[in-house]
Amino acid sequence: MLGFVRSLLTRLGRHEYLTAAAVFGLLVLVFFSPVFTSHKTFSTVYNVQQRTYPWVDTQHAPKTPHYIQADQALVYYPWEVLTYNTLQQHSELPLWDPQSFGGHPLFANGQTGLAYPPRVALAAVTSPSWTHDIYLMFHIWLGGFAMFALMKELGARFAGALLSGVAWSFSSYTAFWIQLENFAVVLALLPFIVLCIRRWHVRRSWRAFAVASLLLGVVFLGASPELSLACFVLAFAYAACQGLTRLVREWRQLTTRHRLVIAAAPAALV
Repeated sequence: MLGFVRSLLTRLGRHEYLTAAAVFGLLVLVFFSPVFTSHKTFSTVYNVQQRTYPWVDTQHAPKTPHYIQADQALVYYPWEVLTYNTLQQHSELPLWDPQSFGGHPLFANGQTGLAYPPRVALAAVTSPSWTHDIYLMFHIWLGGFAMFALMKELGARFAGALLSGVAWSFSSYTAFWIQLENFAVVLALLPFIVLCIRRWHVRRSWRAFAVASLLLGVVFLGASPELSLACFVLAFAYAACQGLTRLVREWRQLTTRHRLVIAAAPAALV
């Protein structure tokens, strides 16, 4: 029995990333199984309508008078409907939202994600409710895989990296905030950004640095300004710490002139 387990682990080790991708995919399918088995959706539109005028039924009050999340139904779902209808009817993005007061520039709103490729691709081919569900599935799966890849980059074993990915993607924080969809972008891409910065530091790969910069730009397109700012600050701080670590390690090998230049650099910024 032990020999079989060891043989199985050896085979899995040869294809760790494929195995991890399959495991996260299976977990996502199990978690979202009501979407496929019961024709349900993870959208909060129905729950909000049961408690909000003019849809509320005053004669039959809902069993649970309180609900946790309403922003998805009141904000993001109308945007998805407008995007879907505009793409289907005019084959263009809705740059203007006529349904809010006298209208407002929808594309200027940093939370709509109209320039985020996965959102546009889904809105072009699926209905708003399916867009929401598939959007969540994809980003939860990608977030788990991204954290797994980051942990492997940091030297974790397969089991530890896999557990880290599960904890990252299926945490209580994710379960609560994922409905807002902006957080899904951070969930999926932030581990990849940290991984690329790590590779830039360890391998001195400017290609990895460029990929990290590109991913930060994608986060800005898909998330919100405040979430993007937090990601930018985190990425900059991590890169600065990595660079400082290298500087301290190589300080003795530098010439006197190089030391003076490095010491005077902060003064030049002022």
